[in-house]
Amino acid sequence: MTAKQDTGERVVEIETLISQRDFDDLFVQTVEKLEKNRYNLGIIRGGHLFIWEIDLFYSLEKCYPNPYFILAEHEMPEGQSTPDFIPDLIQQYLLYAVPIQESNEYSSKKLSSPAYAMERYRLLLSDKESPHVSSV
Repeated sequence: MTAKQDTGERVVEIETLISQRDFDDLFVQTVEKLEKNRYNLGIIRGGHLFIWEIDLFYSLEKCYPNPYFILAEHEMPEGQSTPDFIPDLIQQYLLYAVPIQESNEYSSKKLSSPAYAMERYRLLLSDKESPHVSSV
């Protein structure tokens, strides 16, 4: 289970394992539901391990057999606004490098809506020539 809260100065994120029973009881109470598979990509660079999380978002209604959105992220130390590097595996498929100030627009909470995610995707494609859309 993950809980995130923006305190105004920073985002506090708590991740913990919970039992299946707790999950089942909490899931029915959840407003924004999502199904996603997370894969971790670990890269050693300069003697340091960098973990990238790749989330595949699926529709709960199963109206889309494939993921409707894929997001890769790297948790950075507080105060760091860009990753040290983007792994080649991610770089080759990257449509948009999200600036830290826009990260809320790509939160799991918002992306839990396939309609919202597809609208973001459509906007990214329409802005592909814009200077802020990057395949950095």
